[in-house]
Amino acid sequence: MRKAIVCDFYFLHTLRRERSMNESQMNQQTALAVSTMITHRQAACIFYGEPINEGNEKNCEKRVDDLIDIDICYLDNTPFEPFFVAKVKMEKFPNHYKSYPRTIDSVTNPNLLREGV
Repeated sequence: MRKAIVCDFYFLHTLRRERSMNESQMNQQTALAVSTMITHRQAACIFYGEPINEGNEKNCEKRVDDLIDIDICYLDNTPFEPFFVAKVKMEKFPNHYKSYPRTIDSVTNPNLLREGV
């Protein structure tokens, strides 16, 4: 049975409160979440609130690509919180607005975000 992956930093904070995680454990969980690579397609799914699977990835990426002057991006260590910004602004401030990679080889990157186990 496939299960959806929860992609939310707020979940980690809730988990910490509920399970009384100490600061070190919380930092380890956050580092794992930040190190997980997310593709442009997956970020589109997260933005639109769709489950991450092949069909949704294609549909959501097409919706994003159809937007001419804006693209999906994230700030610093928050790849699970995608948002739209003008492409010109992304190009002007590349250290502030981070782009998602279009593809990542899941064989060379075991941290690739995927639905199901």
